[in-house]
Amino acid sequence: MMSKFAKRAGELSPIPLRHARKRISTILSELRTKNMADSDLYRVAKQWLDVESKSHWEKMNQGEDVTELVRQIGISAADIVWQYNTMR
Repeated sequence: MMSKFAKRAGELSPIPLRHARKRISTILSELRTKNMADSDLYRVAKQWLDVESKSHWEKMNQGEDVTELVRQIGISAADIVWQYNTMR
């Protein structure tokens, strides 16, 4: 059976990073519970949580405008959530 999320309608909207970190943490936990810690989705989500979600901090602390970078990070989080929803 194909998930109702299987067809993506256009470009994804960025998720606010605070919400994205919580959602992706939940996804990682659920994947571990399902013994899927060796899956590609788990690896991508873990990389996003550990590295990508924090990649704007240095520039932000230096006073640079990180609006576009945060938007791109939010879109990549939305893609991870979308991938998780399509596999269920």
